[in-house]
Amino acid sequence: MTATILVIARELTVGGAAYLAVRHLQRLAVAGREIDLLVTGPVAPRMAAELPAGVRLSRLDLGPVDDAAGLLAIHEAIAAAEHPFLADDYDAVVGTSLFPEVVPCAAFHLARGRRKLLVLLDEGLLGLPDPPPDLDAAMRSAVLAADHLLPVSQGLLDTLARRWPELLEIPATVIPPPIDPPATVRPSPFPVGPTRLPRVVTVARLSPEKQPATCLRAHRRLRDAGLDFHWHVVGEGPERAQLEREIAALGMHDRFHLEGFQDDPRAWMRHADLFVLWSRTEGCPTVIREALAEGTPVLSSEVNGARELVSDGDTGVVVPGTDAALDAALRSLLTGPDLRDRLRATLSRAAAAAAAAAEGERLAACLTVPARPRPAPIVTILIPTYNHARFIDRAIQSGLMQDFEPLEVVVCDDASTDETQRIARHWTHDRRFRYLRRPVNLGRVANYRRAVEVDATGAWIVMLDGDDHLTDPSFITKAMRALAEHHDRQPLFVQAGHRVVRQTAGGLPEDACPHVDILPAIPTDSAVMPGGEYLTFVYETGFFTHLGTLYSRAAALRQGFYTSRISSADMDSLLRLALTGNVVVMKSIAGAWVQHGGNTSSNLPLERIEENVRIFRRIAREGAAAGVVDMAGLEACLTRYEARTLAHLFGTAIGKSASGPLDALRMMGIMIRVNPRVCLEPELAAAWGRYARRLTKMSLKRAEARLKRAVAPHRRRAA
Repeated sequence: MTATILVIARELTVGGAAYLAVRHLQRLAVAGREIDLLVTGPVAPRMAAELPAGVRLSRLDLGPVDDAAGLLAIHEAIAAAEHPFLADDYDAVVGTSLFPEVVPCAAFHLARGRRKLLVLLDEGLLGLPDPPPDLDAAMRSAVLAADHLLPVSQGLLDTLARRWPELLEIPATVIPPPIDPPATVRPSPFPVGPTRLPRVVTVARLSPEKQPATCLRAHRRLRDAGLDFHWHVVGEGPERAQLEREIAALGMHDRFHLEGFQDDPRAWMRHADLFVLWSRTEGCPTVIREALAEGTPVLSSEVNGARELVSDGDTGVVVPGTDAALDAALRSLLTGPDLRDRLRATLSRAAAAAAAAAEGERLAACLTVPARPRPAPIVTILIPTYNHARFIDRAIQSGLMQDFEPLEVVVCDDASTDETQRIARHWTHDRRFRYLRRPVNLGRVANYRRAVEVDATGAWIVMLDGDDHLTDPSFITKAMRALAEHHDRQPLFVQAGHRVVRQTAGGLPEDACPHVDILPAIPTDSAVMPGGEYLTFVYETGFFTHLGTLYSRAAALRQGFYTSRISSADMDSLLRLALTGNVVVMKSIAGAWVQHGGNTSSNLPLERIEENVRIFRRIAREGAAAGVVDMAGLEACLTRYEARTLAHLFGTAIGKSASGPLDALRMMGIMIRVNPRVCLEPELAAAWGRYARRLTKMSLKRAEARLKRAVAPHRRRAA
């Protein structure tokens, strides 16, 4: 069967990373492999022309990407682009030079492949010293999606692992930068002169990290000390104009030569007496391999991969990247032709050609490695859903974009009758995802309960309704970190805030109803609260979230979560659990609670409101009986909380289960039965007055409409 491969790259412009990608593709494009190349950034025609025949090149053009839009929005933009390469299933997906940009990392994460391989060509994974949260999460998600790493040097992998220790958990095969075998003949590019001065060659971009100005100054110092030689720098870059000025100022125009771009830089390497790479940073320097393959000794600064390529003292010299070390090494190598001849004698072009062929085979073999076993889930994101086809894709994406690896996302479909099943099954290629469908509809709360009792395997749970979604890709990482920081207090759950997002029937945000952030009023980023203190905090401030809570599955099973068949089953479960231990509250937004008119909380019948509000006083009394709550001290804020909740729920019932003046009296009866003192709360009293007037007007309008319909036939006969 023909192997299919998808390669994803950040860009394909003239430069070292692009040349390496092209060489990898040339080695892969054999034995009938079908290769697609998806580039998320610019493509240089010259590089595209070097692609092997049969490679299908395409761009993922999202247009201007708003960095503030959030990682979930970028995931959705990629999905909305409907690029065929991201819809196909591949034998292998290879990511090359993805970092440090969000879109290529997200595309690699979302691509569908039986195995995923990550080529670390440079230190882009180190990114910025303090990357934005979405960029950091996108890079982490790409790393965690990888089954196998293909670093270009062990030194690079070790360097990256100091910043990204999770790299050490992923199998890796070091494959040095691929190079072309040396040609049989390469004419010398140097002019023939009457005198023979040593010639040093550097092939590098004229940019700060390659330090061409440092080389120029070392050359001037050595010339002043009596060591005369030519230094040729092959390459172009942004520092050329400045270098030309400095060459003129130092009087080095006859010895330090900027040769510009050359079609065959390896001819310069072959006929040089010494090749020098004096870079500040490298992943693994391809030019060193090329110089050695051409039989030329190498002097290199101490960069990633240098000591893996250069046999120090046998094929070249590697020294610390200081001015003194550079001067001393150049003096030793340029004044000792016997040393250079000894180094050159150990180099073999035939061995270089054989090594290039063997590395191509190793690269191909890596494409067939088994997908790495994933760690057992520590966290389960449960997505209970019923007829949420409009929203379920976003909910699943938001769970899978979390940058916490020991994770599973489980959709618990309560026998939906819409397109929920078809949409959810789109994600079954991700090994962290499971789709479960109930044979019969259990109802919202019973679906919750079965999900916790049967479907979850993680020790910690997030319950994310199918019409909501997470917005912080690091929410679970932060929550798990908070648990670790406060492990001595043994928190039962961690709770972050959420954003209330109102949408129209078509799914668009309601501009007239701005989003509202629900955040805990705490002075620090997080706080640990004993259960009684937390209960008081909820009643005083109104802060609570379900989707932003990470809770212990074992504690939930002991507590008997989701056993009350009420709309407020989430609050009933978590508030009762809080009374038995400690809670961590975080001042951050975990996700979005989407208000779209079809929410259970927005359609609570008037006759069910009382039972949903009574739970708050009942929980307070349980806390008082357990000695963790002072009922007398809690009474005032509890009454205000009951009043606010009643005002909200009565408002959602208007025009639905409440439609006439008698319903206003029913509301009054509910208020008295819940707690007569709520009638004295100004907020509820004012709200009840508004509702009574609205219900009366609604009733009068209906009566007027009925009267018009009854009179209309008589008027027509009279006419």
